[in-house]
Amino acid sequence: MRICFLADAASVHTQRWATYFAARGDEVIVLSARDGAIPGVRVIAFGAPLRGRARFLAAAPAAAVLMRAIRPDILHAHYARSYGFIGALTGFRRLVVSAWGSDVCDERAERAPYAALLRFTFRRASAICATSAFLTERTRHFVSDGRSIEITPFGVDLSTFYPVDDRAPGPARIATARARLDPIYGIDTLIEAYARLPVSLARLVLYGGGDHVPALRRRVDVLGLRDRVAFAGTIDHARMPTALRAVDIFAMPSVVPEAFGVAAVEAAATGLPVVASHVGGLPEVVEDGITGHLVAPGDVDALAAQLERLSGDADLRARLGAAGRALIKRRYDWAKNAALMADLYERVRATI
Repeated sequence: MRICFLADAASVHTQRWATYFAARGDEVIVLSARDGAIPGVRVIAFGAPLRGRARFLAAAPAAAVLMRAIRPDILHAHYARSYGFIGALTGFRRLVVSAWGSDVCDERAERAPYAALLRFTFRRASAICATSAFLTERTRHFVSDGRSIEITPFGVDLSTFYPVDDRAPGPARIATARARLDPIYGIDTLIEAYARLPVSLARLVLYGGGDHVPALRRRVDVLGLRDRVAFAGTIDHARMPTALRAVDIFAMPSVVPEAFGVAAVEAAATGLPVVASHVGGLPEVVEDGITGHLVAPGDVDALAAQLERLSGDADLRARLGAAGRALIKRRYDWAKNAALMADLYERVRATI
């Protein structure tokens, strides 16, 4: 099968989808506004970096020319409000569009121009995908013809994300990991909650960068936590499994809805209990009291209580972590999730 992705070649999500199908023996081409190397995959950079509706329109003719030259069996556009719109404008009939989250969930999606753009995009698609039930319902708001939306979770490679038999002794290590430690991810709430834990009980590791880090460092200093909180910087995704195996608890205290919660899935696969906010798709990947704990977003007291409880009970951490790993095996095994997408491609190709 010849598969063409309209997607950001620099995104680890795009890279995983592309390499999966390339490893199957499919011919894979990625059309991207940003250049990037993906092993075994041909990447073609086209157009200008995507900002604003005018640039989508400007990029569409180039994408259409490339589509006529490539003649793929499937065109799969990732992120509905940019690449999805470009895919819809090409007029290619076997078009699959995946919503990623902010493209249909943020405040701009409700504004008239963007809402119309999304409805046009999904109307042109032969199949529509979302990673969670929460994201499916958000996407359905822009699908006017009542068509089904395929849930295609973005699972985890269980051979890469796996637990260690014995965690290191000493104070419990709590971690969170984001590309950017922005306020929407509740890092301020996490620091305030951690400050309420007994001094010797746990240590906190923050993976990520961004403009908000200096403010977070100042707050840590004000709270007298400099010796107990580590700012570990941005971590490459390839190093994430090792980083997760070096901690005991994973925190995901977002204050805005998460479409899916890939980080929570990866942490659970590594055998960690996850403490997360009860927002968006996170309750689908964290079962409260079974694989971790859910708290109200921004609730410092509740977050502190759950972190303290887990930090002081290694047996509880092990029990919840094992249940989390089992949940991921059942629902979010990458090989099984990717096979769902391959089956969808075959169905689209067979009917159009």
